[in-house]
Amino acid sequence: MFSIPSRLKKPLRTALPHVGLATCSIVYVCFGALLFYQIEQPNELSSRRAALEHYERVKQRLIDKTFMKSSEKYDLSAYVDDYIEELLMLLEDPQMDAFFGTYLDMYNSGENQWTPMSSFLFAATTVIPVGYGFVTPTTKIGRLLIIIYGMFGAPLALVTVTDIGEFMSPHMLNFFEKIPGLGAMCCLVLLAFYIVICALLFHFTSTISLLDSIHFSITTVFTIGYGDTPPPIPIPTLIIFIILGVTLVTITVEIVASEVINQIHYMGRKMGNARKFASKMAHFAQLTRGRFRLSGHGQVDSFSNLALLMSLESQSILMKRPKKINLQNRAYEPSHLHIEFVDVTTPGSSQASISSHDLFPPCSAKTRETLSISSVS
Repeated sequence: MFSIPSRLKKPLRTALPHVGLATCSIVYVCFGALLFYQIEQPNELSSRRAALEHYERVKQRLIDKTFMKSSEKYDLSAYVDDYIEELLMLLEDPQMDAFFGTYLDMYNSGENQWTPMSSFLFAATTVIPVGYGFVTPTTKIGRLLIIIYGMFGAPLALVTVTDIGEFMSPHMLNFFEKIPGLGAMCCLVLLAFYIVICALLFHFTSTISLLDSIHFSITTVFTIGYGDTPPPIPIPTLIIFIILGVTLVTITVEIVASEVINQIHYMGRKMGNARKFASKMAHFAQLTRGRFRLSGHGQVDSFSNLALLMSLESQSILMKRPKKINLQNRAYEPSHLHIEFVDVTTPGSSQASISSHDLFPPCSAKTRETLSISSVS
């Protein structure tokens, strides 16, 4: 029977909930991609066939009207206008627009919009949510299911991304714990670096401009997704870009928010201490005004005198602290008696005398008088 080593049990126990949550999200997205692909792809094929047949009928009608042999006069420009109007009505459908764009430009290839990868991208960008909009359900059942799918998928993806951010942010904070605020600054710089580098890659590997590349990167990473710029990279690469970018944004927000909250708490504690001090000073001002009839400059002078008195008192307390003296190998000498000792450390060594005057200040006159009275009695 397979047994897990004891040193791996704790890391696995810690990582298992996070891995399980991420696995549930991936399985949910794959299920949604398969569901919408099975619903929308047959509808797209049937709509394409119907649109292509309609296009062929319109084209043949124009040809017949152009080359008809009749004595009747006809207006060719009117026929052309009708033909263009019917084509424009046909292209109002986004799917037909994309189909005829590839059908006319790529030698009748007619690429499909609903592919396994585009379905996965649609399912992932629905729950994250980015929502490019270039692939959307057109059937009634598909539009109904997307509502239910988003209601459950969006919270699941939000919890997953937040969990990843909370799992990664403590490790980054521990890495930058020696310098306060460095973790948040490094995350912001790393996020900006990620956006700029990806935008440059999009610009040099596709036909879009640098400004459009930066616009696309920002709207994707921050889950805005206007849908005005088509994805300039293959769908698998785009999915990886979205996952890494959204995760990095979550970690950055987590770390920056923790730094801001710590600063707010610090300011709150300082303001609380200042409020207590201000209330005590106001109470002291009321006492001095009521008892000593001081106001205005008189209270200010009393505050300054109080501060000076407290400063002198603290200095006197510090000066009165007994010095730390090493009394090892010496006889005990009471601090209130004036006695001189001779300490001999070892036989044959020189004698070293020490006086109580060297260790303690002389007693006051009042203390000596008290000691003399007690000795007489």
